[in-house]
Amino acid sequence: MNESTQSAVKINIEQELEKPLKSGDLVRAKEIVESIDTSSISNVKVILQCSAIYRGLGDQNQAVEFSAKAANLQPDNPTPAIIYFQDLLIAGQIDKAEAVLEAIPQQSPELHKHIQFHRSTVLYQKKDFRSSTKILVELVKQNPKFVAAHMELAHSLLMEGKWRAGWIEYEWRFSLPKTENLYPKFKMPFWDGSANTPHLLLLGDQGYGDCFQFSRYIQLAAQRCQQVTLARSEPLARLFNVSLPWINTSYTQWKDTPLASAYCPLSSLPRLFSTRPDNIPDCAGILRARDEDVTRWKQQLDEAKPDSVLRVGVAWSGRLEFETNFLRAIPFEKLEPLLGIAGIEFFSLQVGAPSAQAKGKNITDLSPQLHDFAETAAVMEALDLVITSDTSIAHLAGALNRPTWVLLSYAPDWRWASQGSTSPWYPGMRLFRQAQDRNWQAVVDECNTMLNNIVNSDDPRDTLESLTLENNQNHTNPYL
Repeated sequence: MNESTQSAVKINIEQELEKPLKSGDLVRAKEIVESIDTSSISNVKVILQCSAIYRGLGDQNQAVEFSAKAANLQPDNPTPAIIYFQDLLIAGQIDKAEAVLEAIPQQSPELHKHIQFHRSTVLYQKKDFRSSTKILVELVKQNPKFVAAHMELAHSLLMEGKWRAGWIEYEWRFSLPKTENLYPKFKMPFWDGSANTPHLLLLGDQGYGDCFQFSRYIQLAAQRCQQVTLARSEPLARLFNVSLPWINTSYTQWKDTPLASAYCPLSSLPRLFSTRPDNIPDCAGILRARDEDVTRWKQQLDEAKPDSVLRVGVAWSGRLEFETNFLRAIPFEKLEPLLGIAGIEFFSLQVGAPSAQAKGKNITDLSPQLHDFAETAAVMEALDLVITSDTSIAHLAGALNRPTWVLLSYAPDWRWASQGSTSPWYPGMRLFRQAQDRNWQAVVDECNTMLNNIVNSDDPRDTLESLTLENNQNHTNPYL
């Protein structure tokens, strides 16, 4: 192939990929990539597009292969090298990722800033939170408007139990590009926690799990306000309307939401109530499903699986578009050893694209019926146990006070702390932690052993209840 022909091919590939990438049709984009000889491509832009396609589809080995090629083709360009670093990090090749990062020539103060930021994320994933915090403190000192660094600093401080400073940094979340237009520019002040506020508008911000975790503060806010209105998304509406009597009115559309005296996101309430590791408000049973929905689900499960010793709900992935879902999501095949335990019937609580991974397996897929969280809550009330990765399902089960086992990555989100088998946010939960980064096998083996012990006991449901009660009574606070 001569140079002019090769150039024409490059242009055509770019043009062909542009439409499916713009529409988010990664499957079609992959088909285009697989129809050509990618080994002959030297266009770095196209190569990085290929990396993004495979990364988005979850084929991280292929993503690494393409970004490595781009970095090798332009060794003096930091952009492909940083993308290569990020792909290695996602793939779990942390030491190699760190070596790639260290080798990038820091050609400018701006580049140095970003290299330091990425270095802090590596340290966090290595559980060196103190060193990560040290880098980030210096970064925000030198770059006061570096929003991403403020957010990472918040996570590191909160993980270390330094919550007074952590909550302050946490307020930077609404300055991120993806969240700065999350809600309208209100013509009302941000609530400062004052008592006797006539009318407070609370916002169900961030993810669903955050809303469940911070719902415990709504009652406290209502004690200081004469009227409380909640703005929340549709999947939360029915559950919150049933569970939270302190809310006077609630809305799903901004155009319908009335003007109030002040507003406040749910995730700002921990700061306003000066939450520390030793004074986290209790949330046991703060959310609940409708009795008639629970009865309906119990009848359905009785009819479907009448002879089961235990009924266990399972979820293994958060939203695929969440930027660090690769850390918290458990490959479904890793969970399959659990599904063979005699006497236990498993039910999938997973929704979205990952739910298809359970097709044809020894687990009943409930996703077609889980159209909102009120329905999911009712199922949970009818189950004996919920086993889940770090998803909204974990926080919902905790707020419902259901027996719950959460399977956590090596360096998890700050709200689970870095050690311990229990959580002060949900004392009855049992946490199973990776001892090595990306090693889900040992975590699942531990669950498998405990489940077998329970199911082989004289009264499995009583044994499970006793273990949950024991967690609640004997938990230690890992932040202290």
